[in-house]
Amino acid sequence: MTIFGESAGGIAVSQLCASPLAKGLFEGAISESGGSFGSARSGGGPGENMRLLADAERSGAEFTKTVGAASIADLRKVPPEQLLAATHGLFWSIIDGWVIPSDQYSIYENKQFNDTPILVGYNSDEGASFSRDRSPKDYIDGVRRRYGPFADSLLKAYPTGETSVPKTARDLSRDTAFGWHTWTWARKETNLGKNKAYYYYFDQHPDYPADSPQAGHGSPHGMEVEYVFGHVTGGPTGKPSASDFVISDAMATYWTNFAKYGDPNGKGMPKWPAFSDQDPELMYFSGTAHTGPVPNEEGLKTLDAYFAWRRSPEGVRASAVEDAKPATTNVMGATYPRVLPDQSVAFQFKAPSAQSLDVDITGKKFPMTRGADGVWSVTTPPLVAGFHYYALDADGVRMNDPGSHTYFGTGVDASGIEVPEDGVDYYLQKDVPHGDVRIRIYHSAITGQGRRCFVYTPPGYDENPSLRYPVLYLQHGSGEDETGWIFQGHANLILDNLIAEKKAVPMIIVMDNGYASRPAGPFGPPSAAPGDFSTFEEVMIKEVIPMIDSSFRTIPDRDHRAMAGLSMGANQALHLATGHLDTFAYMAGFSGTMNGLSADALDPATAFNGRFKDGEGFNQQVKLLWLGMGTEEPDFFHGSIGAFRTMLDKAGIKYVYFSSPGTAHEWLTWRRDLHEFAPMLFQTAGK
Repeated sequence: MTIFGESAGGIAVSQLCASPLAKGLFEGAISESGGSFGSARSGGGPGENMRLLADAERSGAEFTKTVGAASIADLRKVPPEQLLAATHGLFWSIIDGWVIPSDQYSIYENKQFNDTPILVGYNSDEGASFSRDRSPKDYIDGVRRRYGPFADSLLKAYPTGETSVPKTARDLSRDTAFGWHTWTWARKETNLGKNKAYYYYFDQHPDYPADSPQAGHGSPHGMEVEYVFGHVTGGPTGKPSASDFVISDAMATYWTNFAKYGDPNGKGMPKWPAFSDQDPELMYFSGTAHTGPVPNEEGLKTLDAYFAWRRSPEGVRASAVEDAKPATTNVMGATYPRVLPDQSVAFQFKAPSAQSLDVDITGKKFPMTRGADGVWSVTTPPLVAGFHYYALDADGVRMNDPGSHTYFGTGVDASGIEVPEDGVDYYLQKDVPHGDVRIRIYHSAITGQGRRCFVYTPPGYDENPSLRYPVLYLQHGSGEDETGWIFQGHANLILDNLIAEKKAVPMIIVMDNGYASRPAGPFGPPSAAPGDFSTFEEVMIKEVIPMIDSSFRTIPDRDHRAMAGLSMGANQALHLATGHLDTFAYMAGFSGTMNGLSADALDPATAFNGRFKDGEGFNQQVKLLWLGMGTEEPDFFHGSIGAFRTMLDKAGIKYVYFSSPGTAHEWLTWRRDLHEFAPMLFQTAGK
């Protein structure tokens, strides 16, 4: 039994030679333009096309979401046309730990491969089939991007012309995808196995006229197949030559002999020597069958060093950075920062004249390293999933990253990055009906200023003018504004998804600016002191709520009105809602309560003017009091919220408490809070 394949089939042959499941099932292997000895990479690509199981599973989950499926059973119901339309790129084999237990290079190094005679080779101009038309500059820039420290040596071994990219340069594509793998496979078999390797180089092709598009070309990918099977067409000319038939007869005979005997040689045939490092001769199929040296051995040795580096910890990390996707929070066209599968983040910034540069994120500074081209880079350790503000420090000057969108947070417009949470999509845009986010600009007579609020209206709001909706007033935290819940929190997408899943009642959400102060006048007092929310409370009760009820189709009663907020906004929301039980029946605090950051004990009889002293009466009026926080929040939040909960327990007040595992004082905590809180709103309103 001899197994035999070309291109992807040749790669499959090499993988069968490495798979323990195929042990003893065949006695010889033929591979034309195949082999797969590069290291695994999540992005895949020529020469490095194996993928780890975790990467493949992650891609599969993303693909499943792309076509709107939730399971394999759902995928089987998707029309084939839709599946094909959603497919991008090629699918490569997977190191799954079972069929292919490790990368092939390691399997051979550990002598765990299926040791049989092999006949392997490739064509002279494979690069013509896999290299796009490009300028010499494009070629050089591409080599430098992919091969980094090995670029200079490879550009010397595979040079380009001044105005064109000739075969010498295309051969780098050939050897990266096929040549190095074939050379490595033959060497591993002869050095580590007990059998022989027969190595060939196919260069049979017409002599193309100087003025033809194929001028200077060799034998492209797949051209040898018709010669092996005796169906010679003459290629582009359509006129087979006498040497075409000589080569075809020779190849068919060699291949048949190998299948019969594990050795291509036979009576009356030119001697095909077994390949070894000591006797590195190949069989050339060009004009006649004759032996010759390894093509561009200098280039193959440089590629050998390159692939060895890719297998090193440094190279593996570099591959992960190169294959990582740009963050979803990047501006259009920006390739950095990138988020790696382990949730670490790679930053890159060009600043040739800078003396020092670092990234300040999650309260830590990560020094960047300057490259020879003036590009600074750093890859952080894994970060907590979620949204993070960050900044660059260049020679002591704090600045935003031009590759990132900015978000108003921490009191300034700051760069921000989204580190996705594995397997979670409740706050992502899905193929579901979407509501609208409207900006309502208004003049406040109380503050004497123009103000604005963001208003989310649920899907279908404009289609049915007879429907009226409950309203959630949702507040941001300190240092943020009315944009936070949309741009950082994705409140609109969270509600779109909950409504589509029929887990939440369609509702309007109003997000106003939490800062308000009365006009000071030329001799008046300064703006409202920190913690004084009385002006904001007046704006909400006397201006915002009446404006929303008159401008939108609300159900304007307390049973259909809720208020919630995060951190500072939680303090505002709970003060306001508990002080106006005639206006609100639902209320929540995310990472905050009415006692601010104080952990002092609270007496329900006296605290907050006795609002909680009558627990039974409070429970009859309030349909839902909801509190939530992250398990990793700073201690003072645990202390203050703990003291508030103790007071509620003492008064016998009913409330719901949600603990967000593993998150701190951050947007991922508050997204989770909203996702848990919103489905509990208005479910019994009016019943």
